[in-house]
Amino acid sequence: MKTLKVDVVNAEKTVFSGDAKFVALPGVEGELGVLPGHVPFITQIKPGFVRVTLPESDEVRRIFVAGGGLCGGPDRIR
Repeated sequence: MKTLKVDVVNAEKTVFSGDAKFVALPGVEGELGVLPGHVPFITQIKPGFVRVTLPESDEVRRIFVAGGGLCGGPDRIR
């Protein structure tokens, strides 16, 4: 199964770091869903929850973000 490496950080620490099979984010222009193999992109995110679907259990982790920036590619999101 293909996965994405996901890093969610704030100014002080890493909030989440791990693999995911799907990530949903609150983009400034609407909800953004990212699967492994996504084209590279840079965008802003607004306050809300990042939802990370873990590959081994289908568990969905919800991580609150206060906004910021996102850089993504085929195998990594930061």
